[in-house]
Amino acid sequence: MGHRMGAVPTPPAIAFFVTPHGFGHAARAAAVMGELRRLEPKIELLVFTTVPKWFFEDSRVGPFDYFPTRTDVGLTQKGPFEEDLDLTVQALVEFWDDFERAVADIARLLETHRARLVVCDIAPLGIAAARRAGLPSVLIENFTWDWIYRSFLGAEPRLEEFALRNEELNAAAHLRFQVEPVCHSIEGSTPVASVSREPRQGRAEMRRSIGLRAGDWRKLVLLTMGGLGWSHADASDAPADFYSVFLGGVDSLERRGASLVLPDRSPLYPPDLIRAADLVVGKLGYSTVAECVRGGTPLRYLERPHFPESPVLAAYADRHLAGRAIDCALFDGGDWVEIVQGALDSAGPRKRRANGARSIALRLVERL
Repeated sequence: MGHRMGAVPTPPAIAFFVTPHGFGHAARAAAVMGELRRLEPKIELLVFTTVPKWFFEDSRVGPFDYFPTRTDVGLTQKGPFEEDLDLTVQALVEFWDDFERAVADIARLLETHRARLVVCDIAPLGIAAARRAGLPSVLIENFTWDWIYRSFLGAEPRLEEFALRNEELNAAAHLRFQVEPVCHSIEGSTPVASVSREPRQGRAEMRRSIGLRAGDWRKLVLLTMGGLGWSHADASDAPADFYSVFLGGVDSLERRGASLVLPDRSPLYPPDLIRAADLVVGKLGYSTVAECVRGGTPLRYLERPHFPESPVLAAYADRHLAGRAIDCALFDGGDWVEIVQGALDSAGPRKRRANGARSIALRLVERL
């Protein structure tokens, strides 16, 4: 049906459902949103998640409507490196007991806001709501919760039921993108290069933003725990022969000698920091790896020993980022300066890689 003479066509709306498990999935979704806006500036974005609204604002995805929504459970964490499987099962029971009501409520919201497409970064609620509303759904993943849960069945057999539920919903997605590095290949999915937010500043400009003067060519090291703050190294121990930036763990920006400590909501854009750094040290997470790959920045990482994605990310980092695991015990024991200095001395040439965000965005525009 055509538009009435003189009527202004309603811009298409795309709903994003993002798991709140860390910031890596939100960063990936934000990267796709940003590319969508560059391709279709008038597109409307609806964001369903409990990831803080500021994360998407700071990623500059443009105007969006934000709906605080528990989109999935994922894994309940005791800390950045340890999962609590019993609490995870309890949370899953609660989530799925309320699932059908949540699906119905969200389907009505999608209809009210005239959504044309639903995109999910491993959040199964979005696929179910799209199905209820009669909309096409898209899944973006390098792993899904059914694959994660099955890896823990030896320790927690009750996860099998929830693995099956997630698997059924994932199979219902009309289009499935698997982004590098893929943990478990699925036939019929579309492979895509790793997805990351784009830097906005050059290396020299970011160094000036940090406070390094022209001619000060000390190596720059970024230490990040993916939004969880730092407890593994003391900024006051940083030597003057390289400059350290610690991301997270304070309420406001602090300068401590040859170190800068930033709050979780950093006034300096993390992809710019990663691009400007000569080395990144941090928790092994998707967005850190992907943004290092995009910036060509070497990485030294602290692994999550029980999380099944970890060895896949590690192998990818080792291959593309001259990556190497760090012994957490040595790092906690105060040897972090020696570890960082050794990594700086052995870092190879920078090699930037393509960003898969644009290829996903192009396909999404085609779906509209």
